[in-house]
Amino acid sequence: MKQKLLSNFRLRATLLVALMCAAFTGTAWAADTYTKVTSAPSDWSGTYVIIADDSSVMFTGQSGSYTYGGYTSVIISNNSVTGDYADYEVKIEKSGDYYTIQHVTSSKYLGWSSGNSLAFSTDAPSTDSYKWSLSASSILNANESSRKLQY
Repeated sequence: MKQKLLSNFRLRATLLVALMCAAFTGTAWAADTYTKVTSAPSDWSGTYVIIADDSSVMFTGQSGSYTYGGYTSVIISNNSVTGDYADYEVKIEKSGDYYTIQHVTSSKYLGWSSGNSLAFSTDAPSTDSYKWSLSASSILNANESSRKLQY
């Protein structure tokens, strides 16, 4: 049985805006349904896709060698998205008081570098630039709390 969740986030850095959880067991299949998370869980650890709810685009990972995220269009219907989006999932894990966000397919961690630029690294995060504070309304960088993820 598979359970999927989604959450809308107003964010501010490069791409992203809504968070959809993909907590599941069993094997993967072609079309999954991600449903909007409407309240913050006590622990965000899990597998997610990140969607800009107001513009219907999904974060796909690093865009080439650039310091911003790629995206693809999605159709949101009844607070859900259905499709083969396993390649775009991110794993969120607790790291002290913050969380790390790792793109599952590329194994790259998502961080903030400077200004409106994201940072991507396959190395385990050792600085707060690669750690995030999550709530039902935002994803803030631990190193610079004025840096939010945003499309």
